[in-house]
Amino acid sequence: MKLLALCDMHADEELMDRLHAVSARNPYDAVLFCGDFTNRGRSLMLKRAVSLFPKCFAVHGNMDTNEVADALRAKAFGSMGKRQSLANGMLSALAEATELHSAPQTR
Repeated sequence: MKLLALCDMHADEELMDRLHAVSARNPYDAVLFCGDFTNRGRSLMLKRAVSLFPKCFAVHGNMDTNEVADALRAKAFGSMGKRQSLANGMLSALAEATELHSAPQTR
């Protein structure tokens, strides 16, 4: 499984251009966005970033506005749009991305 994890984009246009190039040449099974899409700005960067990858998971960061958090919830990122610790959010996203489920132990 090939995962890409990103954080602290802070509305960086140059980084968005590089991300667009990366998405075009590398097929990732899932992408984990670890927050701070913006610097207290609007949700445009979030929308642009998640549109590049068919399967992505995200949590909002401390520099993201309520608009970004609401956009995450509206995009149906499951529990990822809820306020929770970054560690819990990313563990949930990783488990969902890799489709890890608790299976009964067989002996």
